[in-house]
Amino acid sequence: MLIIAAIVIIAIGLIHSVLGEKKVISVIFGQTRLSPYMERLIRIAWHMTTFFWFAIAAQLIAMHFWPNNAYRSFLIILAVSFGISTAISLISSKGRHISWTGFGAATLILGYLSLFAS
Repeated sequence: MLIIAAIVIIAIGLIHSVLGEKKVISVIFGQTRLSPYMERLIRIAWHMTTFFWFAIAAQLIAMHFWPNNAYRSFLIILAVSFGISTAISLISSKGRHISWTGFGAATLILGYLSLFAS
């Protein structure tokens, strides 16, 4: 059942990104004049939602295959997800959006905790 739930979440994420790009983001950009920075920020925030849904799906898959390590796999998957988010935020905003600092702090804390999780 966990695998089925993961597949459903992945499908929802893909639909969210594809339809969101066509039906929401393009409409917003077509109706408003935003700077390229703001357009990039909105697009990344939209797709970051999908990315974290994929992380949830990954955790469900990990729980299916390694149920005794659910806590540790949760910490590792979150640390990796926040690490990727840190890099995306830092690179795409050229350091101007402060979210990368919070994502980076979360990455370090979660990574550290995962080292000692049982």
